[in-house]
Amino acid sequence: MPRPPFGSPEWLPLVEEVIQRKTPDVITANRVDRFWVAGLIQGKGRIEAKFLRQIGASYLSIAVTMIDPEVLFALSDHVGLRHPTKPMKSRGRNPSWRVNIAGLRALRVLEASLPILLGERLKEAEKAVVFFAPSGIRRGSFGNRDVWPTSEFPWRIRKRDSPPAEDDEVNEVLRKLQDA
Repeated sequence: MPRPPFGSPEWLPLVEEVIQRKTPDVITANRVDRFWVAGLIQGKGRIEAKFLRQIGASYLSIAVTMIDPEVLFALSDHVGLRHPTKPMKSRGRNPSWRVNIAGLRALRVLEASLPILLGERLKEAEKAVVFFAPSGIRRGSFGNRDVWPTSEFPWRIRKRDSPPAEDDEVNEVLRKLQDA
């Protein structure tokens, strides 16, 4: 049987099959490594939905960006990815390094991290696991607001540095203490 043309609806199952074969069932077998990876996702990770037009599907992505490449090299080792080769371009700031964990691998990393994650990040990860199960890919064009609606996840706005509501209350108390 001939291979379907790239980008056709018949192409997605072939992509999923290849990804399934190349992705181990357990990404981080060591308990300490799972805690380390989950801690990095909790503090520095960004869980996202990305659309890939060529296959007409959206996939789960976990992006971790830092200035220190050694931490990201260790993360790459823990999740079975190659090390990033160069920093991203940045305007007037220190160069940042990024690791992107995508698709089925990202789904399995999140599943292993669920018992360790806390608070809002846990709710965000649970929603991603349900939405992108079982393959880390979902047919159709879905963005972050489709997976994490702002009514349920108000802090997920374009301006990434906005603190959650709880931090606003803490900052207000700190301002009052400084003014006193």
